[in-house]
Amino acid sequence: VYPLKLWQNEIVYTTKYGERKYIVDTKKEILETDWSNLEGTSDNRLTLITCIKNKVNQRLCVQAVQENI
Repeated sequence: VYPLKLWQNEIVYTTKYGERKYIVDTKKEILETDWSNLEGTSDNRLTLITCIKNKVNQRLCVQAVQENI
């Protein structure tokens, strides 16, 4: 397992094949049933969705676009 590193606006994704950097361009709260952020895009995009403390029906969605493809 390789950890993601998250800075203010950059996510670094490291695997045995190398490292990829992503620049965060969206950070928003969504409904737990909203999966529209996982639809296909024309860019290489990383989407992270996680729970929000004390907000049962809400999720935090962070999207980042790969830097220097």
